[in-house]
Amino acid sequence: MKITLFFIVFLNFFFQTSAKASLYDEAEECLLSLRKMDDVNTRYVNAQKCFEKARFFSDKLNMRGRSIYLMFINEIDQIAYKSRIIDYYNKEIRNHLGENKIISFDTPTLLTLFDALLMVSFVKKDEETVSQLSFVFNELLKRGQVNDQHWLRLFEEYVHIRHFVAAENIRQRHPLPEMEYLPALEKNIELKFSDASFLDISTDKKKMTVRKIDLNSEVKIIVTILLGCGFAKKSLKIIADDRILKNIFSRNGVFLNFNGRIDANEIISWNTIHPELQIYPIYNELGWFNVEFKSSPTFFFLKKGMIKYQTVNGSKEEIVKGLNAIGIL
Repeated sequence: MKITLFFIVFLNFFFQTSAKASLYDEAEECLLSLRKMDDVNTRYVNAQKCFEKARFFSDKLNMRGRSIYLMFINEIDQIAYKSRIIDYYNKEIRNHLGENKIISFDTPTLLTLFDALLMVSFVKKDEETVSQLSFVFNELLKRGQVNDQHWLRLFEEYVHIRHFVAAENIRQRHPLPEMEYLPALEKNIELKFSDASFLDISTDKKKMTVRKIDLNSEVKIIVTILLGCGFAKKSLKIIADDRILKNIFSRNGVFLNFNGRIDANEIISWNTIHPELQIYPIYNELGWFNVEFKSSPTFFFLKKGMIKYQTVNGSKEEIVKGLNAIGIL
């Protein structure tokens, strides 16, 4: 009798576990297929279907389910439907990050949740996401489960959202050589949420100043780059080597580094050699209306503040097309 009861319990547990595993596999397979789709609209429709498959993970406290669920959120956000994903994010995830629930998670789940929030933060750089990341970090810290990488990543995320005081606080608590040098911030102007702004680093690298510009009058060309990108270097060389283009871009353009870091040494090194084509780190990404910080390099050609032409091809032919589109060349 006891043996029979044992087998019944075992079989019940086995089938429940198998069913759960198959759901995980199905969700992961859906996620992989989603990433292979090229058309944005098709991807979004399929992402919604996949997301519904993953909804049941929101009530699971296990490691694999939490990770898959947050990867879906990250994937839909990458399709550029930010307002919709933020709605999903607020409704489905925030409800599961309360203090009481965080405390009830086991350590492996918390470690995975930390990594998953990093994935979300990579696309959705905002105070709320980093605040949640910090919340999970502090709980892991209480349990003695953080390592150098956790300290470093939290430092980097604070830098990405321009919370330099919080970033320096992390450095003071746990200094690491990988933590980049941050010049002292001098916020000398009042900024609105919608202001296009960047950081101007002094040549001695001791301070950085927030500058804002009027996209309707001051700037007609925006170039977004990632420092170290070979394609960006090639495009910048094309402009620097052409006297006419260099003159046009020095008077009408701004070059923005959007990797989230400050990279003071690299930026000052470039700016010293190319004073007419200076590069600036972005300060407030949301203030750059309709400018997408995704590909390097991307050229945006504006007329009266509206984008008339954009290209991810930094060839001279494409640059000339853009300049013709806004009547500069």
